[in-house]
Amino acid sequence: MNTQKNNRNLVFPFYRALGITVLTIILLLVTWYAIDVWLLTFAGMLFAIFLRTLNNLIKSKIHLSDSWSMTLVLGILAITLISVIGLLTPLISEQIDKLSIEIPNAWIKLQQSLSSFLNIKSISSIYHDSDLYQFFPQRKNILNQTANLFSTTFGFLGSIVVFLFIGIFLAYDPHTYQQGFLKLIPSNKRKNTKALFENLTLTLRWWLIGKLISMIIVGILTSFGLWMLDIPLALTLGLLAAILTFIPNIGPIFSAIPAILMALIQSSAIAFYVIILYIIIQTIESYLITPIIQKKMISLPPVLIIITQLLMALFTGILGLALATPLLAVLSVLIKMLYIDKELN
Repeated sequence: MNTQKNNRNLVFPFYRALGITVLTIILLLVTWYAIDVWLLTFAGMLFAIFLRTLNNLIKSKIHLSDSWSMTLVLGILAITLISVIGLLTPLISEQIDKLSIEIPNAWIKLQQSLSSFLNIKSISSIYHDSDLYQFFPQRKNILNQTANLFSTTFGFLGSIVVFLFIGIFLAYDPHTYQQGFLKLIPSNKRKNTKALFENLTLTLRWWLIGKLISMIIVGILTSFGLWMLDIPLALTLGLLAAILTFIPNIGPIFSAIPAILMALIQSSAIAFYVIILYIIIQTIESYLITPIIQKKMISLPPVLIIITQLLMALFTGILGLALATPLLAVLSVLIKMLYIDKELN
């Protein structure tokens, strides 16, 4: 009798552990296959935090109900966006057309200059003749590759709709969703969970504020600096620099490449000045603007940011690359509040 009881005591924990393991694997698989959905959801949450920040600013100036002030925020953003698009689209589209023509010409000139300087045959010929070429037998059009970077589960336009839908609905009524989630938490842990939500929101809010300030400053300085150097398409290149500033470390490098190629069309000396310009602007952004903003949030080690960006880009593409830093900030807050602070207490 005791033997059967002991066997039963051993069997039940085994099946329980097996069930938990199987359930964990299933959840991980679902998370992996729905990674685009989770990333879009997180992006929508960031947008909601941005909207709530503007909403709180307006409510502090004008005494309106929460829903009316949020409607005013969305109206102002919509009017601003439509106005900017209407004013800049003709100029930007014309400059992008020119950029698509000039960049290949600049690349050819760079190849010729390097080939002449190094006294070797064409770089493209070396690439074709070398073993490296065998690793890339199927070359695709650059535009197709770029389009594939932006494709997700829903497609690009569908992703924009989902992003806006999640952001706007969360911004209009965040308390309903927060309270609904808290009901899933044991009552004795709801207070700490609510404090965790508030800390995460505050961290992401200051990260967004810092990024927006950085993007605006970098865009203005880049456009003005390129204009002073008489680089063609300065406005488009400045806008590109502003957008890519959203991605720390890697984004500024990508934004500098087309500007340097455009400068090479004029002379190598101008290209050198452009490189110096981008280094100065990124130094100002990295060592002046960002540290001031990071006083309000967790300071993230640059090496850890780069590793996270590379891993996210490898496994999730451009969307994961763009969201790698705020995701790392969220993870840092979770580790700090759930483990480090708990151990200290």
